[in-house]
Amino acid sequence: MPEKSHYVLMAKDITSSWRRALEYYLHSFRATSGQSPEDALRLSATEHRVTLVGSAASPDGVPQETEDHLTSTNHNLLLDRMEADTSEELKELADLRAERDDPYGARDGEKDIVVTQAYTKIGIDCLQPIHDDGNYTPTSNAALVAGTNARWVRLNFVLPPHKNVYHDSSWSGAGDAPWLNARFKATNRTWYETFDAMVDGYRAQGMNVYGLVGAESTDPRWIPERMRTDTTEAQVCLDWVEHYAHSFAEIVSHFRTKVTHFESFNEPNGWHGGVTHILHPYWYARCLVEIYKAVVIEKGITDVTLISGPIECPSFPTGQRDQYLEGRKAYLSEAYRYIDADPNWAPYKATHGYPFHGVGLHLYLYQDRYTTNDTLADGLSRYARGFHSLIKAKEGEAAATHKRIFISEIGWMSGDFSTSVEEARRRETNPGTHPNRGTLDTQDRYLEKALTTLSALDEVGAVIWYGIQDTGEGPWGLYGQGALDAANRKPSWETFRTLASGQ
Repeated sequence: MPEKSHYVLMAKDITSSWRRALEYYLHSFRATSGQSPEDALRLSATEHRVTLVGSAASPDGVPQETEDHLTSTNHNLLLDRMEADTSEELKELADLRAERDDPYGARDGEKDIVVTQAYTKIGIDCLQPIHDDGNYTPTSNAALVAGTNARWVRLNFVLPPHKNVYHDSSWSGAGDAPWLNARFKATNRTWYETFDAMVDGYRAQGMNVYGLVGAESTDPRWIPERMRTDTTEAQVCLDWVEHYAHSFAEIVSHFRTKVTHFESFNEPNGWHGGVTHILHPYWYARCLVEIYKAVVIEKGITDVTLISGPIECPSFPTGQRDQYLEGRKAYLSEAYRYIDADPNWAPYKATHGYPFHGVGLHLYLYQDRYTTNDTLADGLSRYARGFHSLIKAKEGEAAATHKRIFISEIGWMSGDFSTSVEEARRRETNPGTHPNRGTLDTQDRYLEKALTTLSALDEVGAVIWYGIQDTGEGPWGLYGQGALDAANRKPSWETFRTLASGQ
């Protein structure tokens, strides 16, 4: 029998705003949560506590008769209650408990000033988590990632591109997304088993998992070409969105007790062939609607945070920072417009607002040139706050207080292309090969300024560095190309580690 257990009991008819008010608290203490008094009683331990959510007199609070039922059934039960009449009051109290490391409210009556721990927002992208055959990649190793002190790890729930890596060369299994139960030839593990082990490994190291469930998480992995430019609801497009939404919902349903944040389609506004967006804003909006319906409406899952597919904000020509910001905001603004006009969403809008709980953002500002710390900090703040201002403009002040900007990729290169750290230093000291796109030291400086600036913003929920090691796309990582050992750590590795530890 375990020594201690903790269950957070919500009212049966609790609203989504009340659930979101508990996010930070539940993430901090990893308590089991739900709406069933019987489940609350079923957990057994030497010391079992139940936290009741909301005032007994509140329509969204756990009623007094439920509390009486619990105490009369188990006289040894330890109870506490979060006394709150509104979701705003609940969030303030729950966040205060989390910041004080006071899960049961021993200090609820105190009114001291609490400093938000910005470092708890800092994370790292582990890059491609598995090889196409189902074996793990070196950068997804839990101990390696935990060595950075990251509080979040961004994990891409990716399917292999070819079905012939499975035992029967086809998808197999039950459910709306049967390919997730298929078994790899090389490892004899199912896709679920493969990712369960990774998620469990990260959680065992004390990290939160930030899940990317993008186009690579469904079958087929390609999207119909016409979804880039054509808003006509062709059947092939509707079928793809339906498959994607069902796959997303299946993944969320499986991992929901271990992963609380799920991000959708990656960089939908990126340029396909330099000509069109990867997804037209219409289809981006449809994906958001159908995902939310599949997860929240159909499966009834309301204890996870659904984050909109991250908007890519690349570098910009000198003097055009604000124009480029408005251009990137316009893509999300168009998605809002299509959601407002979508008859599939109309029945749910009054209750649920808009079909996402946070907005994803990728910030790759001031690339290809050197800049000052102040300029960098000002630009990053403008982009994060600019998108949050768009949420306020579209949804109102009250709704915006519950939505955060999740910067799921940010980074700068430490040279012109990926090398070992030793080779990078050699090139930096040679005038003929001195890099144009940054150095080991400028990357370190930008990382420190970016993480400290963005993590301090109330509007920001997480800041995730891309990524843990250099790739063929460039030297973005904390490790150089080659061995993942101490000799190949960049100066940015130590700075990241220090910031993520809260020092």
